[in-house]
Amino acid sequence: MDGLTTITVGAGVIGLSVARELALSAANDSNTKHTVIVIDIRDKPCTLASEACSGILAARKAPRELQSLFELASEGWLQILNDRSSAINFKDGENVRLISPGNGKSHQQSPSWFPSQREDTFSTADDTMGRIATTDFASYLFAECKRLGVTFILDSAVIAVWQANETSMAKVINLLDKSVQHLPFSNLVLAAGPWTTAIFKTLYPQNSIHLENHVRCIPWYRIIPPSPINSGDDIAFTHTSLAAESHELEPEITFTAHESSRTVSIAAIPQRIEVKDVHPNDAIDPVADLMTQHAILALKKAAGKRVPGGAQKLETSKFGYSYVSTATEGGLPVIDRVPVEKVGTTMTGTDDRAGQEQNGVWLCYGFGMFGTALAPGVGKVVTRKMRGVEVGVEEWVVGLKEASGW
Repeated sequence: MDGLTTITVGAGVIGLSVARELALSAANDSNTKHTVIVIDIRDKPCTLASEACSGILAARKAPRELQSLFELASEGWLQILNDRSSAINFKDGENVRLISPGNGKSHQQSPSWFPSQREDTFSTADDTMGRIATTDFASYLFAECKRLGVTFILDSAVIAVWQANETSMAKVINLLDKSVQHLPFSNLVLAAGPWTTAIFKTLYPQNSIHLENHVRCIPWYRIIPPSPINSGDDIAFTHTSLAAESHELEPEITFTAHESSRTVSIAAIPQRIEVKDVHPNDAIDPVADLMTQHAILALKKAAGKRVPGGAQKLETSKFGYSYVSTATEGGLPVIDRVPVEKVGTTMTGTDDRAGQEQNGVWLCYGFGMFGTALAPGVGKVVTRKMRGVEVGVEEWVVGLKEASGW
């Protein structure tokens, strides 16, 4: 990848993981010069989905097709956890539990901030590596990227791309002072979560690919419990049937304690899924539609049964929602380069022979509720695909479905 420039649009955990892995790969190869630039519409990284993210690193309820990607992500997590600079407050699987109705003969004690009931059965969650503090992980990724020489352009958006002789160019506008800069690039990685499809269609309006974007709005609350959260209470758990009677929510509600901020976050998964593109304005000034407001109220009603102070406590607590999406109805993502002939405009690139650099525009989105858990693996997939080497994940799982003949 000598002499390449990659622009990554999106500074969430996926975008930062991609940037970090690309920069790390270049740093480990003295013969490689690879400039990595991250552009994001917000003023700082990882600010959109973090409120709803529990930080649980688990494959529970994930599509089984993602097993190889989870295995690759596990390798990445072990590397991060072995990095002495990764102060991400990792807690092992014993700190992640499930609560389900049962005989109440649980041997695990509930945290002091959670008013359990006699019939509650606590159990350790299966397929769970552990959990992290998402804000610490975001800070680590940002610091690692900076250490590795990644350039950040925040409060900015890529609004146009074009071909100048043999070079691909991107027009970037600063949303605060409206200044414009033109950046050459070899690769453009669109890793902006649910906004990825809208950005791609805006930049490449003549593209010939049908992209799906199955969107959910995840409602969340953040409360301050009446008693302090000590180290023994700093756990996360999912109640498997608390919202079973709701028509707006899936039955499960996740509670996550944060000792550092002395808060508890509560999130649920709505039943409604919309196939649509999400407008970039929703990344700057989101406005909840009526159905999302209903989901927030449904979460208050269901979670209020198990919150100290009940639903009245939630009345005065911080709340909101976060977008997540998958690329297919079955919950699969896309991590792939768009074939040059389907972009709809001239692009600089190479052919698809193994072992050659794969330049062009890349799509990296659709991880649903598993973005944080999969992020280190996603970075590895993008980097290996760019280098034209063996990826370790089945192409039909992460590839463009149309490009694969679907």
